[in-house]
Amino acid sequence: MTWRLFPFYPIPPQSSAASIPRFPEEDAKLRATSLRVRRGGNCPNTIEVLQQLLRNTPDGGDQSSPQQALQMHLVSPLPERQSQAAAHIIASLTPTSPSSGHESPLSSPAVNFEHSLFRAGHQMPASCYILRSEATGSRTIVNHNDLPEMTVAEFLAVAEAFRCRGEETWWHFEGRIPETTLECVRSLRRVLGASVMVSVEVEKPGRPGLRELAAEADVVFYAKSWAEVSNLLWEREPSVVGRSDEKLTNTTALRLHICRGLPERGEPAASVGFRTAALEPLADRRLHSSLAMITWGAEGASCLSLQDQRYVERPVEHAVQHVVDSVGAGDTFVAGMLYGLICRERWELGEKLGFAVDLATLKVQREGFSGLGDEMQSRASGGSPVSDQARQ
Repeated sequence: MTWRLFPFYPIPPQSSAASIPRFPEEDAKLRATSLRVRRGGNCPNTIEVLQQLLRNTPDGGDQSSPQQALQMHLVSPLPERQSQAAAHIIASLTPTSPSSGHESPLSSPAVNFEHSLFRAGHQMPASCYILRSEATGSRTIVNHNDLPEMTVAEFLAVAEAFRCRGEETWWHFEGRIPETTLECVRSLRRVLGASVMVSVEVEKPGRPGLRELAAEADVVFYAKSWAEVSNLLWEREPSVVGRSDEKLTNTTALRLHICRGLPERGEPAASVGFRTAALEPLADRRLHSSLAMITWGAEGASCLSLQDQRYVERPVEHAVQHVVDSVGAGDTFVAGMLYGLICRERWELGEKLGFAVDLATLKVQREGFSGLGDEMQSRASGGSPVSDQARQ
């Protein structure tokens, strides 16, 4: 079976990340210790990591080859087709041979840009400026975007192109514009019916429409920030506290916030270990949702399967001594889970979650995403849990 994956990202930005000794005061001057410019964007980052995983999967996962297992399309507004910025974005997602550095179409699946929207008259991509404080590890992000967003009508035209093909398709969305994304998801289901799978990322707490969007998706990736705000809604349910890889016999528990080490009301969320506090929207509004995950940074991730009422959590196996670059760690986790869900159907849910946690843990120990696929292959072959590159 061939899956087509459609990561939908409003606009992939160019990311400029500067490391600074400390966060500057207002109207102050400070010298950066390093500067890195690269293509950003949640979905493009996820695609880059997926390409590496597929290249390093000799048997193509549970399919006959990586190319047959997964074909990827980026659906996003981009600068004018002939612009330097568009060429840079496309080149950044063109497979290369690890040894030669030259384009190698057979090494991993290429990304199809046929359904991206190249905006005439626009030469520059969206921009993202990241200040990383070496003193605290904090990240301060400033965004700028001049490209017109994709409309529901434009997205509907993309969906219509796959009507009546009889193919399995998986559409992944970043929930940055919930009202538009929600209409896109509903249009998708009307056009493609039961053959479509939808996953979404829910990150910014308090953004209107995210709960409704999560309820329409099959798979939801929650950010830690969302769950910490949801601390206000936590309730105590002793029968489910501390369960991992357990079947939940009490169906009412799905309407509560399952956690381990549940806090007393008012206790800061940061003091709690693994929690699934943001899962309530899916439990209360189960339209299509079947799987929900929350990433907890250094504490790993947790997952709730609503189909079989199973709760799973996976910690970070090897503690990270030094975080080099946390930008894109969440995107890396998403790539690991999508790889498991699409290409490793025979894996247990806990295996998929653990794989994604390990992958994201490796990512924060290196600049960018280079070498992640090779590292995971080395680990699977019994290599060191942390590569020399990761330690540097």
